[in-house]
Amino acid sequence: MKTHKQIMEELKNADSDSYEEIKENTEAVKRYFGRGGRRPNAGRKRIKAFSLTFTIRVDSIEKEFITLARENNIDLSKFVQNLS
Repeated sequence: MKTHKQIMEELKNADSDSYEEIKENTEAVKRYFGRGGRRPNAGRKRIKAFSLTFTIRVDSIEKEFITLARENNIDLSKFVQNLS
């Protein structure tokens, strides 16, 4: 039984146009169905242009304050400036 490489080598010698066409199609399929790695438009889309995620532990009173500030759209930078 002949391998793929042997068949392609015989085709290259017998009919170079068919060989080139098959080679191009094979490479296109490999690029399209490639495994692993980065793919364009893959993954979760960003909600904002820049976001920072961090975790802190707070008590229940601080959690209530944060929740109220978010619900009332309080700007933290303006709030801190008013305290100074």
